[in-house]
Amino acid sequence: MQKTMIVSLALLASWRGIPAPADAQVSDTRRLYQITSGTYEWCCGIGGGMIIPLPNASQAFVAVRRDSPSGRAEMTFLDQDQQTAFLTLTNGLISGPVIHFRQPISHPYAPHVPEVGTADYTATEAAGTLRIDGSICFPAMCCDIPTFFGHSNVVAAAMPVLAIRVSEVEVSWRSESNRIYQVQYRSDLTTNRWTDLGPPVPGTGVNVGVFDKVPAGQPQRFYRVIQIPNRAPTAPTDLRLESCDPGSLPPSFACLTFSWSPATDPDGDRVCP
Repeated sequence: MQKTMIVSLALLASWRGIPAPADAQVSDTRRLYQITSGTYEWCCGIGGGMIIPLPNASQAFVAVRRDSPSGRAEMTFLDQDQQTAFLTLTNGLISGPVIHFRQPISHPYAPHVPEVGTADYTATEAAGTLRIDGSICFPAMCCDIPTFFGHSNVVAAAMPVLAIRVSEVEVSWRSESNRIYQVQYRSDLTTNRWTDLGPPVPGTGVNVGVFDKVPAGQPQRFYRVIQIPNRAPTAPTDLRLESCDPGSLPPSFACLTFSWSPATDPDGDRVCP
């Protein structure tokens, strides 16, 4: 009688990859770029203009999200933590490798100001490099509030798309002496049958385990360990060599007679090589 042994909860989900929905893969893609050069400037106000080389602490990365069905995109300048937004432009028009943003925008440093500015930016991607130029202009205001902001010659390199792949897993459990175990696997809990993974494993009273190579492209695999009956030792095999009928085989041939179990097969099995 087989006895199923629950090894651990993780044993039924040792490795599993969950792919993104198909529509998300084609309709909404996000790519991250690291700024390598360029400038950011503003003008004018009491302090006059200022030109800041990039990257800096508040503008170190650029994230571009494309929505292919609508032909629109979003672009965000990000902090070093890749999360805090410095500037976000939306509703950009995609035309091949070029995205053009033109939209009304509130003042970045004085959101209480009623005047609305106009952002006009162009981002071009080629061979994994993103180039950005653009400006934000406001109508004339109080003398101490800047009315112009812009990015010039910003170059950002695409960040590598990382993937983690497990090439091998170990299924282990604490065994008992004088017990025989069989590891089994299946790719689905509802439709596939359990398949033996390797030969039976004898228990030793300590942790034992087996290794399994992870097939490339298979998103999941489930494991279990069952206890199987110990097989009784078989009787010794009696091997006898007899001559064949000379009339039926060449003289150089011989017949082997194997006596496996006299109780169940008293005549043995005659095999001629």
